[in-house]
Amino acid sequence: MARHDEIRTTESSLVLVIMDEKEIADAISTSMRNVGYRTIIAEDGESGLSVAERYSPDVIVLDTDIEVDRGYEICRELKNRIMTADTPVIFTTRNIDSDDLIQKCFDAGANDLIAKPIRVSLLLARIKVALREANLREQYKKLAMMDQATGLDNRRQFFMHVTEAVSSCLRRDRDAYLMICDIDDLSAINTNHGYDLGDDIIIMLARLTKRLISMDCRVGRIAGDAIAIILKKGDEATADAMAMRVLRTFEAIAFDAGTQPKHFTLSIGVAKCESTDANLTPDELMSRADLATAFAKAQGGRQICRYWQVDPKRLMEFTHTNRYARTGDRPRTHRGSVSVNASNDKPVPNPIDAAE
Repeated sequence: MARHDEIRTTESSLVLVIMDEKEIADAISTSMRNVGYRTIIAEDGESGLSVAERYSPDVIVLDTDIEVDRGYEICRELKNRIMTADTPVIFTTRNIDSDDLIQKCFDAGANDLIAKPIRVSLLLARIKVALREANLREQYKKLAMMDQATGLDNRRQFFMHVTEAVSSCLRRDRDAYLMICDIDDLSAINTNHGYDLGDDIIIMLARLTKRLISMDCRVGRIAGDAIAIILKKGDEATADAMAMRVLRTFEAIAFDAGTQPKHFTLSIGVAKCESTDANLTPDELMSRADLATAFAKAQGGRQICRYWQVDPKRLMEFTHTNRYARTGDRPRTHRGSVSVNASNDKPVPNPIDAAE
């Protein structure tokens, strides 16, 4: 059974205490609330797992002895669940001097360990450290997955969504659609109006696509001015409506509206993954959308090109682009890096490059 101890709607961190010793749990909870933390107490393992899944606590304090040594099992389950895999777990235990117990705690996935009877000041210090490290990990994760200029998924993260969409399409017998939105004549815009306006246009396109997509979509920035949308499940009518909505809304926006209003246009290439196409790879789907985008731009821009509707012979003219897809047959480059021989300061070939 879980008891909520005054869960206030504040920005303070939430600590879940999973412990069946009521007096100790209440004392810990009171001490943490006195310094600004929000707390929840779970008196058994099942309710602890349920509360953790529902409320996504920032830190979990877990007793190894709960339900007769079930703490290790609970910790492993927490670390195996997507919602709580990265949540710091601090074990509390009576037998802190046992090397075997210490090993079991960290093998189960614990981030820290504290002895009972609990020194409140020590526990608060450990929680503070756990929160700081978790915050740093979250920031690093965002840097690794997010495009900093637009706030969208970056290329690597977006390609993971494409991979998931293709896999789900083939497995669940439903079509997926990939769209690449490319600003027409961005180079000319930068030259004629400055790079600041060019950046503003890209950011506006990113915000626009994020606002117009449905719950079944993911959006990411895959290149300088290329914003991609993956519709994980849908049909041609849904994909067409979404692409047209983005196209028309974008060209209706007036940039520099207060001085000299300017309007710009998009080219959108669309490719689809059909459940019957068992050999289609995420790279190939990206390549098809890329070719469709290049074809749309070659036809004058301000239009939507659907890959499956274009004559394959005409698409052959653009097969050399592959701007956004990953290609497995790219020839090796002959890098010119050198290392310095410390004995005579003469540059010598890098052995890795020499082997190539």
